[in-house]
Amino acid sequence: MNRLNGTEEVTRFIFDDDHYSQPNKKDLSQYRIKKNAVSPTLNSIGEYETSVMLTSKLSETETLSLGNDYVAKKRGQALFAYLTFSNSLIEKNSLYVENDKNGHDRHCAIKGWPASKEDWMEKSDDLAKAITADSNKIFKVL
Repeated sequence: MNRLNGTEEVTRFIFDDDHYSQPNKKDLSQYRIKKNAVSPTLNSIGEYETSVMLTSKLSETETLSLGNDYVAKKRGQALFAYLTFSNSLIEKNSLYVENDKNGHDRHCAIKGWPASKEDWMEKSDDLAKAITADSNKIFKVL
């Protein structure tokens, strides 16, 4: 497994409209990512991780295709939105990303989450706020 460097971009595919708030439906610049959008789940070996896909060098069309043709089909759900952001934001929150190629060459996991729910919820909130504030992120509602 390879750790990503800070310049790589990852995408979190969103399947729930409760993962962000948007006061003005016509102005995406006013949205706020919620901590649920980046919160981890327990993997098969009992570690917390958040699933993302490596999307550096992919076009918007290719990223959307990856979300619809692979992630959404695997989950059996319709893709609601997606969020692309720099790994550097993850690293600034004392987390890291590994390309684990779990089921797909581009599959990665955000790792390094604290073991206690209270602590990882706080870290999720911090990461969501950092992503929301970042001017280089891409957020698309479908």
